[in-house]
Amino acid sequence: MGRWFLGLTWLFILGVAAYDTYFAWHYRAVFDAWEINPLARHVASHLGVGAVFGLKVMAVALSVAVTLACHRCGRRATGILYTVCLGGVHFLLAVHYVVGYLQA
Repeated sequence: MGRWFLGLTWLFILGVAAYDTYFAWHYRAVFDAWEINPLARHVASHLGVGAVFGLKVMAVALSVAVTLACHRCGRRATGILYTVCLGGVHFLLAVHYVVGYLQA
């Protein structure tokens, strides 16, 4: 159950992150108008949207590495808690996208 939970949750997280990146690329011309993350807006205004994508890839890769390290070092509860927190954040992001789509 634990491995299935982690695997499916990370599949969901990666899917939402991929859609978020697709959405940002599709609307990159007006990125500053719709992005609600001030750090992402700042990076995009100074370095471009590509830099935001690079930071996102590095953050997701780091998150996967932290979870795997927790799981392998016997801190499975910490890895599961970390996964649940990130899964919750990405679930809220997915809900935000669905609500925005339904309102359009």
